[in-house]
Amino acid sequence: MELIKDLGIAEYITAYSYMRGKFAYLEEDADATLFIDKMKEQGIECKLNYLHSNKRSKIRNYNDFHILSEKQVERFENIRTKLLNHCNWNKKALSAIKNAKNSDLEYWNKTYSLGL
Repeated sequence: MELIKDLGIAEYITAYSYMRGKFAYLEEDADATLFIDKMKEQGIECKLNYLHSNKRSKIRNYNDFHILSEKQVERFENIRTKLLNHCNWNKKALSAIKNAKNSDLEYWNKTYSLGL
């Protein structure tokens, strides 16, 4: 994510790309091409690993790409932590909280009146 910001292309990345934590998962046609071209322009070599699968990618369950401030990232992690400690969740619920999108965390913050 920091590299994308440093390259000055964050505002050009489409909603077809995803993010999770500090990592971006770029859409292969436009967004990845933009990234690779900008890297080459800066004299930075890119190594790509190609993986083909006929299965639905778990990446599609990640957050849509958008740049969050450090304060926003901290807030979402606080919601996640507070949710995890909110009650005695079963394993399935714990997994859902740990892997939740930011939009899910927002929903649960309101639903459980976490106040964050």
